[in-house]
Parts: sequence; C-alpha cells; structure tokens
Amino acid sequence: MIETILGIFGIILILLLVRPVTTFFHELGHAIPSLLFTNKEVGMYVGSYGDTDKSFVFEIGRLKILFRYKITEWNIGFCTHHGNPSFIQTMLIILGGPFFSLLMGLFCYYLIKEYQGNTFITLVIATVLVSGFWDFMVNLIPQSEPIVMNNGSLVLNDGSQFLYLLKTSKFPPSFSEGLHLLEKNQKEEGIEKLKLAIDSGCNDIMLHRLIMDSLKGEPEKAIAFNDTYFKQFKFQSPDYKNLGDVYTKVNEPSFAIQCYTKAIELNYKNQEALLERAKRYIHVGLEGKALEDLKVVNLIEENEEARKLEAEINRSSS
Repeated sequence: MIETILGIFGIILILLLVRPVTTFFHELGHAIPSLLFTNKEVGMYVGSYGDTDKSFVFEIGRLKILFRYKITEWNIGFCTHHGNPSFIQTMLIILGGPFFSLLMGLFCYYLIKEYQGNTFITLVIATVLVSGFWDFMVNLIPQSEPIVMNNGSLVLNDGSQFLYLLKTSKFPPSFSEGLHLLEKNQKEEGIEKLKLAIDSGCNDIMLHRLIMDSLKGEPEKAIAFNDTYFKQFKFQSPDYKNLGDVYTKVNEPSFAIQCYTKAIELNYKNQEALLERAKRYIHVGLEGKALEDLKVVNLIEENEEARKLEAEINRSSS
C-alpha cells in the first residue's frame, strides 16, 4: 500500500517537473521557424500566456524566452513573432510546435526500448513520451474556445490557427493588406482595410477580434465599430467579456454588466467575467449580487482579488 502511494506521488512529481520541459520544446518548435522566416524579435512564453512581469527572462539573439512556473499554469505556453511571413512560412510556424511534440514523443518511444532494465529512467522517459504526445494532440485538435492572453487579447490554438489560415487564403486581398498595415503600426488604414473585408462578406469572428484589439486604447471607437458590425459576428464568451471591459473603460456599468452576463451564460466558468461583473455590481451598489459572483470565482479557483473584495463587502456590511 505504501509503495503504491509513493509510486503515485513519484509519478505526479515527475509530471510536474516534466510538463514545463515538454511545453518548452513545443514552443521551441514555433520559435525556430519564426526566427528563420522573420527578422524581428521572437517571444517564447513557458508557463504563461504573455505574462512579462512575473517571468524569468533569457535572451539569445532575437529569441526572448520568458519562463514562469506556477502549478495551476504548468502546461501552458505561447510563441509570438513580428513580421509578415508567406502562407507556407506561416503554416510551418503553426505546425512547428505540434511537430516538435510528436518528434519528442517518438524519440522517447525509442529510448524506452534502450532503458528497459532501469525502472526509474523508464518511468521518466515514459512520462515525457505521454506529455509530448499530449501536447501534440491537445494543440493540433482545433478548439472552439479561444485562448485568453495575459493582455486580454484572444488567440486560437494551433489546430484552429491552421484551419483559420486555410480559410483566410480565400479572403479578399483587403484582409491581407489590412494585416500588413497593422503590422506596420498603420492602425487606421489597416482597420479600414479589414472593414472592407467584412463588407465583402467575411464575417469570421477573428476579424472582429483583430479590430477590437487594435482599438483597445480607444474605447469609444471600439464601441462605435461594434455597434455597426455586431450582428455580423457570432460572439463567444471571451468576446463578450472583452466588450464588457470596453464599456467599463467608458464608465457604462450597466452595459458592461450585460456583456459580462452574456459571457457567463456562454461559459459559466469564465472566472474573469464573473470577477469583473462583481466589480461593476459593487460600483452600482449591488453588493449582494457581487458577493454571489465572488463566491463562484473562488469556487472555480482561489483568487486573491476576489477574496479581498469579499472581505471588504463583509466588513462594510457588519
């Protein structure tokens, strides 16, 4: 019994140590072709979706590696690049991560045969093998829900990016022109080009996200754009959450609450939407409803900010 418990504990410990390593190699699979096909800095995040404040930073030429180890985020990572690679180059960048994960899994499968006599080494290699194949499958299978980055922007997983790349190859030229202009920081011109693509019948939600993300610092323009084009897109939970953030910036708590509520209806585990709705409830004097949201936030995952807000409400009401 004790040996079984120790064995399970050992496997969990090995997995906690291995996951950041396999995530690193997955992101390296994106970073290498990004370095080859672009001429600007490439960012490789391990343990976060773009957190620059709480990460250890390593720089090797144009490659900037940001590593953060947190138990609840041990299996996440992201790679960023700047530039305008071709269709084939973009495809290689997207598929590079899953390919490296698959390659690592196959290499570990070969190593297991070489170290069959050593139980501990075999266990470690087997854990890496499973972790590598897990990264391959999870990232290559398209996910309907986008990934929420640390700065609030939304991105797709590798499989969804690949399908999206194939889809955008059939978009009108104004789409690629708009992306190129945004890459050159010509925001207004780029947004106008993307609007032309929408007017041409391209109603993919990623177009809405690109424009809203570009207008992040101009909430009034973001709201005006959304009011005009909202009906042409099918929103997901993170889209409503981000729209709620925009209304919060212009001090429209009632509209913000409506957006956060829609986000929660689409995904009841959207912790960020629950937390932001609680803040807006506090702002309009609905502390009771805020407490309900804050309790749900902490049920999903313990959140320091939610605990502090809950404690403040309890103190003021006692």
